Amino acid sequence: MVEYKDIQSDLERSESYGRMKRFVFILLIALSGISLHGQSLELPEYALGIKGGTTWSWMRFDPSVSQPAMPLGINAGIQYRMILEKYFGLWLELNYEQRGFRTGGIKRQMDYIELPMLAHFTFGKKMFRFYFNLGPSIGVMLKDHGPMGGEMPEHILPVKSKFDWGLTGGVGFELNTIAGIYTIGARYNFGFGNVFDVMRRNGYIVSSNQNISLSLGWMWKIRNSKEKKYVVQ
Repeated sequence: MVEYKDIQSDLERSESYGRMKRFVFILLIALSGISLHGQSLELPEYALGIKGGTTWSWMRFDPSVSQPAMPLGINAGIQYRMILEKYFGLWLELNYEQRGFRTGGIKRQMDYIELPMLAHFTFGKKMFRFYFNLGPSIGVMLKDHGPMGGEMPEHILPVKSKFDWGLTGGVGFELNTIAGIYTIGARYNFGFGNVFDVMRRNGYIVSSNQNISLSLGWMWKIRNSKEKKYVVQ
């Protein structure tokens, strides 16, 4: 025999379940509205900001040299971004970066100013976006801290060229808020320029910078009232 208390308990559970379904339904409607709103972008979009992070570097030698450990350095600079189309834009930076290598337990550090000029491909909604950057970069050595001891050629060779150039590619994620655009990105730079004299008698015919960097950034949107904007969905 079913007791009255059991029937009342079932009714209460049914009402509670109904209220939960209504709440979930309303929440989904609200989130859908936010999602649809986030898909609209005003273009072109300009942003300027700062960045900073860490760099792991080594040098590509030919003949090859064992480099089991990559010295840790810092990178910091300013960044400027232009989104010109729905998925495409340009990304420019001016950075200070510590590069170098470690062989045989000996570290050699070289400081650079670099200018990456990157094509910017962005995917996602207005609030959350993923991006991919690819393009050339040039750099100028500010200081060679010199060999910290050691007798290998890479430890004692003087710098032949302070100018560096290469190809840079990376991926990242950004969060757009009322307080600005926050970014996190990872990047790989493949250097083509030779740092030391490319003569076999000096030990190496290739000596180019290579590095991986991880950075955090903040940007603020720049408004240009003279340029006509358009909205994309």
